[in-house]
Amino acid sequence: YGDVPAAIGMILIFCYPAFFYLASLLYPQTFGMTLILLVIRLVQNPADVDWRKGLLVGGLLALLVLAIPSMIFLIPLVLVWLFLYSNHSLLNPLLVCLAACAVIAPWTIRNYQLSHRFVFVATNGGVNFFIGNSKKGVIGSVKDVDLADVKPTGGMDEVELDHYYKEQAWKYLREHK
Repeated sequence: YGDVPAAIGMILIFCYPAFFYLASLLYPQTFGMTLILLVIRLVQNPADVDWRKGLLVGGLLALLVLAIPSMIFLIPLVLVWLFLYSNHSLLNPLLVCLAACAVIAPWTIRNYQLSHRFVFVATNGGVNFFIGNSKKGVIGSVKDVDLADVKPTGGMDEVELDHYYKEQAWKYLREHK
């Protein structure tokens, strides 16, 4: 398009204060997208994935899951992609899986030692599910949701709270089809 539109774009970005504020925050989505792009770059040609790249891809996917637990679904997708497009070899998918397990396992073991129950990665799934599926859920309201009136009384730990909020979300969904 040329130098003039580029200069106009730079000036507009420079004059937009929210850009500087948001750029200074480290949201997990920024880190996650970086990891996703790295994984895509590494596996875009499955024939070129050797054992080192396989281990690196597994490690990157595990870091992604630790940062954003809902990204767990990407691991099976990458495993199937590597299997289907690398002459149906199981070596690379197994290496990816091994590396991912090796990175995630210490965190899961730590969670078990703290809670004495199996917690794969995190205990925030229940509250997030509740926020998205309740009368409290309003688009863009994640940081502003007040859960004081629905928080249970009594001494619940993180895992119990996670289950409680999941149950409340399912209850709401059943009642408001």
